[in-house]
Amino acid sequence: MQIWSAEIKELESLYTSIKGRFPELEKELEQLTETKDTNVVMLYSRRCLEVIITELCESELKRPRKTEPLKGIIDKLNKEEKVPSHIITSMDHLNSLSIYGAHPKEFDPEQVKPVLNNLATIIKWYQKYKDNRIVSQVKPEAETMHEIKELYDSKDTIRIPRKRLIILLSGFFLVVIAVILSLFIFNITGNRKSVSNRTEPEKSIAVLPFVSLSDDPEKQYLADGMMDAILLHLSKIKDLRIMSRTSVEQYRKTDKTLSVIGKELDVAYLLEGSFQKFGDNARLIVQLIKTGKEGHKWANEYDRNWNDIFSVQSEVAQTIAREVNAVISPEEKQLIEKIPTASLTAYDFYQRGKDELNKYWTDNTNRAALEKAEDFYHKALEYDSTFAQAYAGLATVYRQKYYYKEFFTENFMDSVLILADIALSFDNQLAEAYAIRGDYYNEIGKSEQAIEECDKAIKFNPNDWNAYIIKGDLYSWGDDLLKSIDNYQKAASLNHGSELPFILRALSGAYSIAGFFEKADYYGQEAFKLDGDSVAYYNDL
Repeated sequence: MQIWSAEIKELESLYTSIKGRFPELEKELEQLTETKDTNVVMLYSRRCLEVIITELCESELKRPRKTEPLKGIIDKLNKEEKVPSHIITSMDHLNSLSIYGAHPKEFDPEQVKPVLNNLATIIKWYQKYKDNRIVSQVKPEAETMHEIKELYDSKDTIRIPRKRLIILLSGFFLVVIAVILSLFIFNITGNRKSVSNRTEPEKSIAVLPFVSLSDDPEKQYLADGMMDAILLHLSKIKDLRIMSRTSVEQYRKTDKTLSVIGKELDVAYLLEGSFQKFGDNARLIVQLIKTGKEGHKWANEYDRNWNDIFSVQSEVAQTIAREVNAVISPEEKQLIEKIPTASLTAYDFYQRGKDELNKYWTDNTNRAALEKAEDFYHKALEYDSTFAQAYAGLATVYRQKYYYKEFFTENFMDSVLILADIALSFDNQLAEAYAIRGDYYNEIGKSEQAIEECDKAIKFNPNDWNAYIIKGDLYSWGDDLLKSIDNYQKAASLNHGSELPFILRALSGAYSIAGFFEKADYYGQEAFKLDGDSVAYYNDL
C-alpha cells in the first residue's frame, strides 16, 4: 500500500464533492486519484494547481495567464492580497515540490505526502472561494449597496487605541453605551459577585500536573507531555470548560486539598495522573475526582506499547468526556484522534521543546530555556519536516525572542506569520497556529483579520483563553464593548493562573469605558488582591 494512501483517499472525497462543478479541475483530479505511479501523482498535482491558478489569474488579476510561470502569479496574488497567506504558502510548497515529479531520480517518495496535503488544502479553499463568488454575484442591488456603505463606514480600522478612546469618552457616546449595556450586559455577567464564586456547569475540568513515576527527574517532561496532550484533547470539546495549563501549574507542589483546589479553580472535576516510560512500554494511571462531596468518579490504568501513545491520549480524553456526559461532535472526535506525527522521535523532541517553553513561561528571564526550546523544535523537524505543531512552537519562540528587537522594523514579526502559515499548510485545523496568526494581525493593526483568525482558533479549540483575550482587546478598541466584555469574561473563566490579574484589569477597563465605574473598580480590586500591584491599581483608579 502506498505511504500516501490516506492523502489520496481525502482527494477522492474532494473529487466527489466537486464533480460536475469544476470540469477542468475534475478532469485533472480524476487522473491523479486513479494513477499508481509516483511521478504521475506529482505531475497531476501540479496540473490541478495550474487549473486553479489560471482561473485566479483571470478572476482576481483580470488578465489571462498565457505562458507566465505559476510562481510569478502566486507572488502577484500574494502581493495584492487576493488569496489568504496560508493558501499562498500551500501553493508555493506544492509548486516547488511537484516539479521534481519530472525527474524520477531527484526526489524522495516521502515528498509526495506534503504535495497531496497542500493540494487538499488548496482545493477546500477553492471550493469556498467559488461558492462565495456565486453568492456575491446574485445578491440584490440594495443589499450590495448596503454592504458597500458598511465597508466604507468601517474602512478606518482601529489602529491607535487612544484615538478611539477619546471618542468613547465623549459624554453623549457614554450615555448611549450605558443605556444599551444596561439592557444587555447582565445577560453576560448576571449578578456575579466574583469571577471565582459563580455557579458553573458540571462539565468543567482542571488537569493537574502529572507525577513522573521514573526515578530520573530528567524524565518529568514525558509526564508533562502526556498531561498536555490530554488537556489539549479535552480543550477541543465545546461542551467542556477546561482550565488552562498555566492555571494548574501553580499546584505542582502544593499542600492544598483537592476540594480547595477545585474551589479556587472553580471546576466540578479534577484529573490527576502519573506516568512512566520504560523501554518500549508506557504506564499511565489517571483518576477523575468530583470536587464536591462525592469525591472519586473514575480511574483507570493503561499499560501500553510506546507506539500506541497517541491512541492512549485520545482514548483517555474521550472516556473522561463520556464520564461527565459531555457531547463530542464527529468533528471534535476526528480532531482528538488525529495523529500529530508519524515519527515518535520527532514527537519526543517536540515534547522537550514544549517543556522548555513552559519553563520560560514560568520565568520570562530564563532565556536559556527559550534557546533550548528552539533547538528541540528544530530537532523535531529534522525527523519529520511536516510536523505542524513544531512549526507553531518555533513561531511562538520567535515572537518571544525578537518582538522588541523588530518592533520598529518594516518586517516586524514576518517570520512568525511565515512559520504559522507553514504549520497550517500541513495541518489546517491547528488551533495554536490560527491563534498565532490572530496575535500577529492584532500587533500590526489588522483588526478584522485578527478576529477572523481568533475565531478559527476557537473553532478548533473552544477553550483557547488567549484568543478570547485578543478578541476582547479588538472589540474594545472597535467600540463594541458588549462583545469585548463577553470575551474577557470567557478568558477569565478559562484562566486562573498568573495571567488572571491582567485579564481582570482588561475587564475593568472595558466596564470603565462603558460607564459602569463600580464594576470597573470591583474587577480592579480583584486583580490587586491576586498580584498586589498597587501601581497598576491606582493607575486604573
